[in-house]
Amino acid sequence: LSCPQQGTKASQTSEDCLYLNIYAPPEEDAPVGGLPVLLFIHGGSFQIGSASIGLYDATNLVSEFGRVIVVTIQYRLGVFGFLAAHELVSETTEGIAGNYGLLDQKTAIEWVHKHIVHFGGDPSRITIWGQSAGASSVHYHLHLLPPGLIRRAIISSSPIMAPPPLQNARPQFERLCAALGIETERKDTMEKLRNVEPQKLLKAALGVKEYWNPVVDGVVFKEGFNEGWQGEGWKAAGVDAVVVGTMKDEGSILTLVSPPMFTDAIQKTYPNAIITDEVLSPIYDSKSYPTSYIRAATIISDARYQAPNSRLVRYLAADPSRRVYRFRFDHVAPLVQFVASLVVRVGNGTWWKPWTWLDEEHGAGAFHVGDLVYLFLHTWLLWGRDEVRIAKKMAGLWIGFVESGEMGPEWEIVGPEGEETANNILVVGKDKKITMEREVFRAKQVTWWNEQVRPVNRDG
Repeated sequence: LSCPQQGTKASQTSEDCLYLNIYAPPEEDAPVGGLPVLLFIHGGSFQIGSASIGLYDATNLVSEFGRVIVVTIQYRLGVFGFLAAHELVSETTEGIAGNYGLLDQKTAIEWVHKHIVHFGGDPSRITIWGQSAGASSVHYHLHLLPPGLIRRAIISSSPIMAPPPLQNARPQFERLCAALGIETERKDTMEKLRNVEPQKLLKAALGVKEYWNPVVDGVVFKEGFNEGWQGEGWKAAGVDAVVVGTMKDEGSILTLVSPPMFTDAIQKTYPNAIITDEVLSPIYDSKSYPTSYIRAATIISDARYQAPNSRLVRYLAADPSRRVYRFRFDHVAPLVQFVASLVVRVGNGTWWKPWTWLDEEHGAGAFHVGDLVYLFLHTWLLWGRDEVRIAKKMAGLWIGFVESGEMGPEWEIVGPEGEETANNILVVGKDKKITMEREVFRAKQVTWWNEQVRPVNRDG
């Protein structure tokens, strides 16, 4: 059962949702010392998702390679995992307020470290891998986990955002209580909230029309966390290697889901910066971006994914003792694109003209989440010998990284800023070839977001 969330029936969910799945080869295949472990944290904007959906089924991955254990975990979501208010501070000896979903993840990592040996795993070789909000979680854990719990990390399509201060969550909390007829600033406020039926609480939380996300509470995230989380304060939990990657068209699905998400995504990534059409026009002109869809999707991709992940790689690679690898998918199989477009467009009512769903002006392209079809080896969706070849090659590199922290000679590490290797990136190209590149993807736009907008956002 998953955590209660939008789009699910009450019978499919439960507040008691802290489960994990373990995919392991036969015990006789485990070497002395145990198999390396790949622990996956699912995405879903911290609002939706489950460890047990078909996309994250690791059966094929373990069956194909046999030399790894894969663990997929669940955690509390939305209002159940990230409700934050000062009324919660006095309820624990630590003074925690919010971030419960992240603490669930931390507990799962600790459990796996302690018990995976009983499943044939090696607790000294745990790699945590997250996609989207799961990747943001991995990013957070690299700051929050003590050394020794994990060995390596993979960050796929992370919308890297600094958690806001606790007081920013106050209006959201008060609107929730008002919707439920509960007074705030009372001793029994939290008791009354806990007595609300889960589905009623979920309905009220969705009515607030705000995402419930991590916050700087002074305990999980210390005061001043945002000043150091991408600079000198970086410690990376003692890991010896990190992989960071994105999709070429990260913004396509977000733009198709709901046009208002475009503005919301930019505001949450750069809350202090004033981003208007007048500001964007010189960088995203109508000649280069002829339709509103292409323009919006590209802006989200650059602002929320390409530019922040470029910064992240630069910070990580500054430490020569840590191997850093970077990747980008420029290609996703046509059938996978079509299925993604179908799901999204039926949901938002724009399902007509399906013959346009694969063209550049309307299609999903190399969309957010598309890489997981390859990396979890869902070959039934990958028609054609070349598509299966890409999947097995990339999944094999993943397993090799979990085993040794290295990708082999064909995938070169990222060097420190200023060196020729600083922009090294492995690209799955539109021509279905996997090659190394040394050019900054969308350099003009990425530089603009990092050097012009981010300083305003940071200091504003």
